[in-house]
Amino acid sequence: VEKTDQGMQVVGFSTVSDGMAIVSAAEKLSQAKQHDEQDPLMISIAADTAQTGFYSFSIPIVEGPKIESLIAAQAEAIVPMPLTQSMYSWRMVQKDSAMQHGFLSVIRRGYFQELNAMAAGRAGSMMPDATGLVRAWSAMYENSPQQCLLIQVRKRHCVLAVCEQDKLIRAAAMD
Repeated sequence: VEKTDQGMQVVGFSTVSDGMAIVSAAEKLSQAKQHDEQDPLMISIAADTAQTGFYSFSIPIVEGPKIESLIAAQAEAIVPMPLTQSMYSWRMVQKDSAMQHGFLSVIRRGYFQELNAMAAGRAGSMMPDATGLVRAWSAMYENSPQQCLLIQVRKRHCVLAVCEQDKLIRAAAMD
């Protein structure tokens, strides 16, 4: 996809059926080799937002390793499944005088493994597909307000994405 004077245009795409084909298509698209140790190709997978849970949390302002342990404790308390059955990432979105506020993005470990297998086990990162919706919208409308709600209508559900300063803050899928 590239931005033109007429807006965003899809300049190419491909359909693939297995993990190695995905890796091969990614290598061709990026003109890089996955096995290049000096500058390896990172594959990032967009997880279906309908399969992703978002949970807000607040912790005291700390830095370094302490932040990781506080977030892990928050995840243990608010994620509605054992952490051994899930994968999560986090983002801090706001700070005030004593606290910092963020959200967890959580998927089931089995879903993560399924998606990773689609990229032949070479996924370097995973994010909700609503992140792409926010980035595309931000690229098209550079003068975005502080906070907005984007709605993506799909065949079986809608994805609601709250963004602030061009970053995904929270998302949900609704029937």
